[in-house]
Amino acid sequence: MKISTKGKYSLQLILYLAQNTNSGYISLTDISNKINISKKYLEQIVQLLNKAGILNANRGFQGGYKLRLKPDEITVYDVLKITETSFLKEDYKEIENFALKSVLNGLNNVISDYLKNITIEDIMNKETERLLNDYMI
Repeated sequence: MKISTKGKYSLQLILYLAQNTNSGYISLTDISNKINISKKYLEQIVQLLNKAGILNANRGFQGGYKLRLKPDEITVYDVLKITETSFLKEDYKEIENFALKSVLNGLNNVISDYLKNITIEDIMNKETERLLNDYMI
């Protein structure tokens, strides 16, 4: 399984917004500068995530984006399913061999179940834990 740049950047965007929940709406320019992803590319991503109901968009002077859902309500699977075009094919219709098709569908199920059990909050907690463990006096 390979995750595209769009999928990786989508996760970075969601993670950044989750870490800055108390900042209100954040402009794409600010997000672009902070996570070092082009504004043009982020425009494509936020459109998908907004349409899917993960983001709230606000236009105007104080405009920008923020999460519509809490970090513990968004899974890695949710984000990748929206942004990845060939992510986890549902069925391998082109394969005639039943046993092989069964193995590949089983693999998809294992990967899906794994990603459905990782929330954005889990990633944030893991990073906090890493930073605390790296602290030295």
